Amino acid sequence: MYVAYVKNCKFTSPTTLPLINFMQRSLVEMFCIDVNLTYQYAFVYIRQLAIHLRNAITVKKKETMQSVYNWQFVHSLFLWARLLGLSYPSDALQPLIYPLTQTIIGTIGLVPTARYYPLRFQCIRALNMLSQSTNTFIPTLPFLLEVLETTDFNKRHSAVNIKPLNFACMLKLSKSQLNDKGFKDGVIDQLYEHFMETLNVNANSIGFPELLLPAVIRIKAFLKNCKVANYGKQMKQILEKVEENSKFITQKRKITSFDVRDFREVNAWEQKVKQEGTPLGKYYSSWRKLRDRELQYEIAGKERISDDKIPQINRTKLVKKATDEDRKEFSALFDSDSEESLADDQRFLPKNARKKKDTAKDQEESNYSDFDEDELEQLAASGDDDDDDTDTDTNIAKEDVNNAESDLDSSINEGTKKGPNEMEDDNMDGQEDIVEDFKMSSSDEEEEKPKIRKKRKTKQKK
Repeated sequence: MYVAYVKNCKFTSPTTLPLINFMQRSLVEMFCIDVNLTYQYAFVYIRQLAIHLRNAITVKKKETMQSVYNWQFVHSLFLWARLLGLSYPSDALQPLIYPLTQTIIGTIGLVPTARYYPLRFQCIRALNMLSQSTNTFIPTLPFLLEVLETTDFNKRHSAVNIKPLNFACMLKLSKSQLNDKGFKDGVIDQLYEHFMETLNVNANSIGFPELLLPAVIRIKAFLKNCKVANYGKQMKQILEKVEENSKFITQKRKITSFDVRDFREVNAWEQKVKQEGTPLGKYYSSWRKLRDRELQYEIAGKERISDDKIPQINRTKLVKKATDEDRKEFSALFDSDSEESLADDQRFLPKNARKKKDTAKDQEESNYSDFDEDELEQLAASGDDDDDDTDTDTNIAKEDVNNAESDLDSSINEGTKKGPNEMEDDNMDGQEDIVEDFKMSSSDEEEEKPKIRKKRKTKQKK
């Protein structure tokens, strides 16, 4: 069963992680049925994990490193840590706590670089689980403070990715992810979570103020150097909870009267304080519920964005373009022949029975619809007369000008033969004759015009 469990833990993702946890819990319950028989298997397989770690430390090759830094190795550590915690107190399995703890600590120190921070956090979580369930002190704060000091949170990131990093399903980070803003956000979140777990494990300890003193000093130094408000806010909250719980423990210790070397009295006092509850423990219980709910949403992919694309807002357009079908429908509704342009006898007839009209004729008739027939005939006749009169007037004027020019030419030719005085007299006489002739011609024309108009009107009436 253990070999089948290891084979199925090779790949881990948000969808397969709940199944792996289910297999792990089921296998641990089966091992707890017979603790003496389980010790033989647990000793062999924990020893095998330690041998893989020793080969990776001594040989330092890529193959030996990969035999340790993989999901099968990590899930095996979680399996035995859960087994030892669930079976505690057990005289048979209790001796395996120390070798397993050393194996986990050795795994953390194998490659202590930023690329393997996710694996470090996985190991710290296994140590906290083992420490809380077996009531054994395991120092995990130094590994967390090392991450807090070695990471430069003030350095500006070179890339921004909307998709957050899920450290629960990761063991190693790529170079591009190390330069991403999500890396620093994820590291701070993981530090906050594991700090809270470590503090909750030791919250009821009688030596809590002295135990957290190095951590308080380093966190204060971090707050002085950190310029990012969001990162400093989370660390400052941890510092406040530590100071609050330290004051609570110191007040409780002032009332006690037993000796610190009396381990039975110390254990009884710690259990009593745990049952009464500490400020840090109460805060952790409420925070843990919210954190578990958030992790469930992350696994289901409901609350956080799972795609790399930026979400878009699709807005409905207020104005839509008319399609061909819409145009046909509206053309059928609003026909070109409106009822107002129809006559009274055709207005209430169906459309098929109505007569079609020529648009050109309709326009002409509409322009002269206010006149009678006799008035229209008179307008047409007067228009023709005006045109003819203008033509005759222009022709007569042209003939008079031509005659005048010819007379002037003849007079000039005759004047060359006569003297200057004779020429002047002749010119004056010629000009007077031309003017008189022009007046006579114009008066005759005016007398003849009404006669011509009467003749044309009679012809049109006939």
